[in-house]
Amino acid sequence: VPYPAGGATDFFARLVFPKMGEAMGQPVVVENRPGAGTAIGASEVARSAPDGYTLLLGDAGTYAFNPTLYKKLTYDPAKDFAPVSLTGRFALILAVNPSAPAKSVKEFVAGAKSQPGKINYGAPGPGSPIHLAMEFFKQRTGIVMTPIPYKGGADAMNDLLAGRISAMFPDIASGLPQIKGGKLRPLAVASAKRVAALPDLPTIGESGYPGFEAWAWQGFVAPAKTPRPVIMRLNAEFAKVMSGPAIKQR
Repeated sequence: VPYPAGGATDFFARLVFPKMGEAMGQPVVVENRPGAGTAIGASEVARSAPDGYTLLLGDAGTYAFNPTLYKKLTYDPAKDFAPVSLTGRFALILAVNPSAPAKSVKEFVAGAKSQPGKINYGAPGPGSPIHLAMEFFKQRTGIVMTPIPYKGGADAMNDLLAGRISAMFPDIASGLPQIKGGKLRPLAVASAKRVAALPDLPTIGESGYPGFEAWAWQGFVAPAKTPRPVIMRLNAEFAKVMSGPAIKQR
């Protein structure tokens, strides 16, 4: 797992994968290997034996963004891994600390334009979906803001809750409890349609920027050349665990 503990990653790493291990009679040990835009953890798995005993839980940054962001990457997502399963796709939410004056996307953009570079935002990764969603938002709106880098989303979330940074695009899995608890103020969701969990929250498209979408997605892989029967066994066990009522509800 190329992230510090926390956020949506923990759902799979600490709840789903151990249940897979129980089904297969093998303990699952979660090792966090953050750094270098997830490249450290990804590279370690890429060099591991293709026997099904070492897996990688990565995200869009690991598999899709990094090859375009880094001139030299220590792994090749297309050649070094055998896909096992998509684990989740999460809507991203533009959120601010409740102490911030903005109560809508329009007010947020106006505030950023009135003081270029003075509003800062969490940029975990860097190069993660959360970070790049804000870069995309900055491009579409023409605003200038200051990124604050973090190793992972949990640390950035803590600073957003504490008011040490002003804004971020958390994924709905980690942001929803804070929003419902009144600790975060959501301004808009970056999905094409409103989300059922927050039906009154407008999309960014509805807020003046049609066509804007930004998602976080995750999936787990095995090293390339892992035998196909092993891949299919892992895929099947994951599907069984995910079909359980408690996990589906979560």
